[in-house]
Amino acid sequence: MTEYLFTIPKALDLTRMKQIVAACENEIYFESEEGDRIALKSTLGQLIFFSMFHDLEFLHTKSHLRCFGKKDKERLSEILTLITDESR
Repeated sequence: MTEYLFTIPKALDLTRMKQIVAACENEIYFESEEGDRIALKSTLGQLIFFSMFHDLEFLHTKSHLRCFGKKDKERLSEILTLITDESR
């Protein structure tokens, strides 16, 4: 299954993000540069992710979201920016 990476924008609608993640077929992961990996379909993962929104610079520059499958990619593309192969 194909993996896709997304950057987290500086302005993100958390309510819409939660709705889209819930609609995804596969797991969505928040991943930091330091190697942290949090599953966002779980309630605990969402709590941890949403609690980090006080540090938007970290979320925007030193982390990304990973999804699997074209349908989930299309859903997340509504609110996130896809990282293309050329920008990795």
